[in-house]
Amino acid sequence: MSSRLVGFEELKSYGDDHIICVIKDVSRSKIVATGSMFMEKKFVRSCGKAGHIEDVVVDSSARGMQKGLALLKEGSYLLEEGAPPNSGNTRKTKGSTLPRGSTRSPNFPRTLDVSMKGRRY
Repeated sequence: MSSRLVGFEELKSYGDDHIICVIKDVSRSKIVATGSMFMEKKFVRSCGKAGHIEDVVVDSSARGMQKGLALLKEGSYLLEEGAPPNSGNTRKTKGSTLPRGSTRSPNFPRTLDVSMKGRRY
């Protein structure tokens, strides 16, 4: 098994407190942005949960189109709502921050399929 596949399976095994979001340009079938979100219990907060958004990366072909911002908004929403990555939420979910015309994948990693026709979010 390749090291990438092992790493992917490890991330997948973390459960509902770890979310990987990707934005895919459907016209090119290419991932153009990705980000990691996770929850952890903090001892200093009486074991309350704290959310973290890390490793937000946008491909050079998609920069300036607010893809990173879309990931930050979606990650914030998912962490606030406590939505597990495989919940299959749709844009109709109250408070969703998905760009119009986008869809959420019910699979891991969370995928936002978007058209890259120069739209800003």
